[in-house]
Amino acid sequence: MTTTGGLDPVHRQLSSLLLSTTILVYALLILLAASSPELTRPFWLAISPVIVIGVVVQLLVWRKFRERDIAIQHVKLSWVVVGGSCILLALLHIARALQGNLVEWILGGMLFYLSWSMFSRFSTLDNPVYRGWYSGSSDGSSPLLDLKPGEMLAACPHCSSLLAVRPDQLEADERCPNPDCGGRLVLESTLSRLAEEE
Repeated sequence: MTTTGGLDPVHRQLSSLLLSTTILVYALLILLAASSPELTRPFWLAISPVIVIGVVVQLLVWRKFRERDIAIQHVKLSWVVVGGSCILLALLHIARALQGNLVEWILGGMLFYLSWSMFSRFSTLDNPVYRGWYSGSSDGSSPLLDLKPGEMLAACPHCSSLLAVRPDQLEADERCPNPDCGGRLVLESTLSRLAEEE
């Protein structure tokens, strides 16, 4: 099934996030195994088949998700596995950072941010409009939202929350109503582009 129209940009964003986070998590696992002390080498050798199978399964889920050819429950499980792995890796790097390594602090902080980003977008997978579009039972124009004249369906650029907005009345400093986000709905790059066009 191909992704055409509707919520395709939101879907592409979710798909890209799942792929990039999966690659990062497994790359960090491989680096951890390669740099581990001799004492823990047998452990990494023992679990290496699990890691290889895990990355293959995750990439298959991503490919099917990108094509909208897998049940959303499988995607949600994959999402939790990758997001949870991010949190565990972040904790591991923070523990190493306590020994005074600045790079470990930065990496741990970035991984915590990435896991927060993953879980803040998780609600989109449960959104009835998105699920209807994903399954092909609606076109994403949202009869479920009962949009008023002049309104259109948009996604927050930070958390992917689905919103009904009036583009012609959107102020530069308006914020996402999602209490876990609150990011600006109009990006600086958009404001700069509009200023250049004027």
